[in-house]
Amino acid sequence: MVSYNVRGFWQSGGEIEVAGPPDIADASKVIDWALANTPSDAQHIGMAGVSYGAGISLLAAAHDKRVRAVAALSGWADLIGSIYAGRTQHLQAAGLLDGASLVTGRQSAELRQIFDDFYASDLSREQDIINWGKKRSAATYVDQLNKSGAAVMMANAWGDTVFPPNQYADFYEKLTGPKRLEFRPGDHATPELTGLFGLPNDVWTDTERWFDHYLKGEDNGINRELPVQLKSRSAGGYEGYPDWKSVGATNKKIALGGSTTIRTNVNSGADGGVVFLSSILDQVAQLPPMASIPLLPGSGRACGSPRSTPRPSTYAARRSCTPPSLRPRRAAPSSPTCTTWARSASASWSATRRTPSTDVLPGSRSASTWSCTPRPTTSRQGTGWPWSSTRSTRSTSSTTRPARG
Repeated sequence: MVSYNVRGFWQSGGEIEVAGPPDIADASKVIDWALANTPSDAQHIGMAGVSYGAGISLLAAAHDKRVRAVAALSGWADLIGSIYAGRTQHLQAAGLLDGASLVTGRQSAELRQIFDDFYASDLSREQDIINWGKKRSAATYVDQLNKSGAAVMMANAWGDTVFPPNQYADFYEKLTGPKRLEFRPGDHATPELTGLFGLPNDVWTDTERWFDHYLKGEDNGINRELPVQLKSRSAGGYEGYPDWKSVGATNKKIALGGSTTIRTNVNSGADGGVVFLSSILDQVAQLPPMASIPLLPGSGRACGSPRSTPRPSTYAARRSCTPPSLRPRRAAPSSPTCTTWARSASASWSATRRTPSTDVLPGSRSASTWSCTPRPTTSRQGTGWPWSSTRSTRSTSSTTRPARG
């Protein structure tokens, strides 16, 4: 076995390319070195990696036919599908890579520009970012990988917040050679973490079995097992399926356990600002991910906020279900972007959406801003603050409230 530091990190020279062409060339050079300096066999070469190394392993197998088996753990097959799915920026994934590369390595000028453009939400650079990501995605070269016939094992966590498991499942369906897909509770790289320290670990045990069979020819039965393996949270064992589509082929009705009481106005770990919290609790404590459901007081309906008297500054960034008696009456807008909510006979509020002159990426927090200003009116349209029926991405700029009529 040969292990090496990837280009640009730690003691390795060069600059960080994020599985770019220089990284793939490096992988082939490591194979060359191993064949020249160790008693290795060019017909029995495998490659394994976690996260960054997983992405390079898949790409190396697609470009170098000497790689006969791969174990890609907590990695990506589609980089754009991981960090920009649905044309929405996944800032945690980019931020983790950016931060790690700044601390432990040297970024290339191209990578720094990609990060800056990604954070800036500049649509004029969108296609460049997509092209950059596709060049670094094994999904782009799936035909080459299938042609080589390499045996591919992929493992990931259900709750991976850096490289979501869906892109692995999609890639798995496109593979035609020997393949295996494993999903377990946890977050990014946590299922295989203990194995990195030499402790017993299911992911690494299966990796060893995979290489033993496809590189050494051992008849350990892994090729006869159902190729899709899902670890159960409740039973602790594994469920096997012949393919990914079979996972959702049956419906099961599961009764909700515990109290029937719904407690409101309590935040969950999901919005607590703690990275990895929910999925690690799922893995370690068998505590399933949870979320609080605020209710509109007295209505029994789930709403965007439990407050009964929201101020104008809380109109934005909320979506609420409004009882008919409290729904605001909309005046005819004076412009396509202006809607008026009446509050009393003496005053109302005008909420106007303003779009910046520079295009921004969909899903960005800078996509739009809202401003609220007092506006006189003579029509009586009810007392008390109406619930907002719109959602935006930024709070309103005004917090002044007119006197109650």
